[in-house]
Amino acid sequence: KAAIDEIKNLQGYDSLTKVENIVSNKADQDYVEGLERDVKANTQDIKELSEGIRDNILPAIEANRTDIDANKADVDTLKNKVAGAAAAVDLLTQNIALNKTNIESKADQDYVEGLERDVKANTQDIKELSEGIRDNILPAIEANRTDIDANKADVDTLKNRADGAAAAVNLLAQNIGLNKTNIEKKADKADVDALKNRVDGAAAAANLLAQNIGLNKTNIEKKADKTDVDANKAAIGDLATVIDEAVTNLDGVVNDLHGDLSVTKHTVAENRKDIDKNASRITNTRNKQVLQNARLDNHSNRIGVNEAAIATNKADIETNKADIETNKADIATNKADIATNKADIATNKANIITNRANIAANTAAIATHNQRLDHLDNRVNKLDKDLKRGLATQAALTGLFQPYTVGKANFTAAVGGYKSQTAVAIGTGYRYNKHVATKAGIAFTQGGAAYNVGVNFEW
Repeated sequence: KAAIDEIKNLQGYDSLTKVENIVSNKADQDYVEGLERDVKANTQDIKELSEGIRDNILPAIEANRTDIDANKADVDTLKNKVAGAAAAVDLLTQNIALNKTNIESKADQDYVEGLERDVKANTQDIKELSEGIRDNILPAIEANRTDIDANKADVDTLKNRADGAAAAVNLLAQNIGLNKTNIEKKADKADVDALKNRVDGAAAAANLLAQNIGLNKTNIEKKADKTDVDANKAAIGDLATVIDEAVTNLDGVVNDLHGDLSVTKHTVAENRKDIDKNASRITNTRNKQVLQNARLDNHSNRIGVNEAAIATNKADIETNKADIETNKADIATNKADIATNKADIATNKANIITNRANIAANTAAIATHNQRLDHLDNRVNKLDKDLKRGLATQAALTGLFQPYTVGKANFTAAVGGYKSQTAVAIGTGYRYNKHVATKAGIAFTQGGAAYNVGVNFEW
């Protein structure tokens, strides 16, 4: 269109009619008609070129622009989808990293297998713990129960021995009472009073011993601690000392009581040995009971820790299951999104290939039209030069003179020009009479020559 406008705006284009008039008046009619035909042909070519540009090039350019806009929209859409896919991949990467941090790649098959192995290992540990409880703790508890039963039997034996010691003390008291009666019958008043005081002291000591033995019996039945037993042992030792002193004093006064006191002394010594043995057994039993209680507490603590660990493992397994299900759902969603993106990318690739083919076809068409435009431009330039040269030759031929005198011939020359083109014309003429004259002329330019021949009749 711009080329057509340039052609239409050429200087002298609108003055073709004027040129035609000049040529009609001064040139040969055939030349003018040929020039008109050339002008019409050029005008028709220009019109056809304009219509071709309007009907083909402009719609093709507009279609290309539409395709380019569509391609741009498709590219933008593809960019958005690629960006969305990249964002989805980034989100998937973040989720995988987060899942890896939280559950150490629970979605991974190796982790799941490792988790199953851990569950099996925990199950095996629980089984071994149950077997350990069955094979060790329960027998230990049963052994403790056996020890407790044995301790109970020892306590019963100790109680029986304490009862025997109490009976022996009562027998000793009876013997002392009998000895007191015999002494009152066989001794004087002063000795009897002194002996009575000593015997009363011995009786009080014996009563205190009986009370202490009864208290020891009560404490033994209550399983008193070692401190009370030691205190009782000390009290028994003190009482034994008092009894020994009483017996020593009685030996000097009453010989009849010597055997009884020796028996009593021996009995007290045996009782002391039995009490010491019982105290040692009670201490050992208490130590065993404390050790057994500590073992039971330790087993209870271990059982509690294992139960807490089992509960924690169960909670972790449930959490891992939930996380695995969530990851499976996320992976399925991501797979669907990736498949959709792949389909969209394939569609965009096909559209791009189609657009490339269309662009290539449009480019070839534009190149063809450019060649036609270049050819037309060359023709227009040539027509412009021919027009300028023709006008220059006409100007030069117009400058030639004809003879005015009858019977005279002449030779004439002239120079003509139009814009950037010039022409040189030469000619000759002859006047036959005052009514008839002839002339001929030729003009030369850079691109060719023009000539004319004329005859003139006057009357």
